Amino acid sequence: SRQSFILNRVVDTFIGTGHPVSSQTIAFASPYPISSATVRNEMGALEDSGYLAQEHQCSGRVPTDRGYRHYLNCGIEVQESYQEYFLTLSEHFSNRYKKREDLPGLVEESAAVLSELSRQLGLLFVPDAGQVLSKEPRLGMKTEGLRYLLEQPECQDASKLRPLVKAIEEKESLKKWITAHAQLNASQAFVGTEHQVEDLENYAIVTARYETGHEGGSGAIAVIGLRRMAYSKVLPIVSEMACLIGQAVRRMEEIR
Repeated sequence: SRQSFILNRVVDTFIGTGHPVSSQTIAFASPYPISSATVRNEMGALEDSGYLAQEHQCSGRVPTDRGYRHYLNCGIEVQESYQEYFLTLSEHFSNRYKKREDLPGLVEESAAVLSELSRQLGLLFVPDAGQVLSKEPRLGMKTEGLRYLLEQPECQDASKLRPLVKAIEEKESLKKWITAHAQLNASQAFVGTEHQVEDLENYAIVTARYETGHEGGSGAIAVIGLRRMAYSKVLPIVSEMACLIGQAVRRMEEIR
């Protein structure tokens, strides 16, 4: 529908710029003729329905959590292919991480790769040494990439990151929620209030789970970023990384 098209264009534009989106911007970028007045009316209807919000009377609109959910449910188009990169990374992991003693190195590099590719905060939840094959292993948490959030205009005031830093430091509630909601080798996004992690309503969390052994044990990975993160980029990265980490962890046990 026209409203769906306009809403998704608003989300795409806001993700790219971080600025409220005007009706003129959407009308100008439309692949078919549409007036800014028509777009303005439709954006008003979308605001009334809770999909968009207007921070100031004379400003453009920004997506709400409901607007982001519609955008994600529409099936976003993946903008970049990392297939060749992940094939190379898989071979690298196979050659470098072979024994249980290599697990810390795998964790360190995986966290760095996850955060660098996504340009967000990356989190890995991995089994403690000697518990890889356990059905319910104790999971340690590794984080990397907080600096990428500090580069965002919304986070220039470092105090705005305090709730996130607090959640990372306390970690248990964050770990419990992510490991409970992550799906096996399939990434999914939770935006703002959807994830119900205390004080993190201004952030989105993308999660995936990976198998660690033969008894149903598992670990998880996640990316945390602003709600306007580039989902078309982050979702496939998280899925691929979960698969690679799971393969590497299981291989360590098979050839130990």
